[in-house]
Amino acid sequence: DLAEAQAGGRGEIAAATLLHRAPSREMADRVPYEIVLVDLPEGFRVMAYGPGGCVPGQAVTLSEDADGLLRASKTEERA
Repeated sequence: DLAEAQAGGRGEIAAATLLHRAPSREMADRVPYEIVLVDLPEGFRVMAYGPGGCVPGQAVTLSEDADGLLRASKTEERA
């Protein structure tokens, strides 16, 4: 069953990949860009844009940008 949940905004990188190919012409100016999977202490995983150079276990803070996209920022604090 699906349910809505609130997240605290901090998590830990589960996986990261750097993309060098745009999925569309509209995104061509954004390459290369990093996509990360972030495990949250609330018990779920989200996908976000990464700042680059993320590795599994890296602590991050999540925020929503002006376009409504989820972005991860590196932090020293654990989730």
